[in-house]
Amino acid sequence: MILSFFPPRETKTRMRNGELIGGAYLGVTGSISCNLVLLRHGGDDLYGAWSACLVRFSALVDPRAVSSKLGMSLPEVQPFGLEREDLFYEHIRWAAGGAHVFTYEFRSDLDGLFAEFLEIAFQRAAEIQGR
Repeated sequence: MILSFFPPRETKTRMRNGELIGGAYLGVTGSISCNLVLLRHGGDDLYGAWSACLVRFSALVDPRAVSSKLGMSLPEVQPFGLEREDLFYEHIRWAAGGAHVFTYEFRSDLDGLFAEFLEIAFQRAAEIQGR
């Protein structure tokens, strides 16, 4: 499993009643991945709150063409996360609304999400060892 955090930024991007101030990539190698989104809810919120964001290609686009244009490898599995900091901050702002090349689904049940990812990671490890 991979978990990498992106440096925080003051983005002025508003979504889900908060302001985007950071993010991360969470993934199981060769399988599912997602982004974690850090949102500040108000001026007195010093640390923010994390949510998961599951990214998929819009049904209206060619995934190969979009991946090529963005300089990213075509994800093997959907949903996926944006692995690079520049792509994350450039495209996650569209999660606030509007038509885009990606669709975004948020989950606030991080305990459940991490449990799902761990189960998938253990299954992948067992498959690799069984080969």
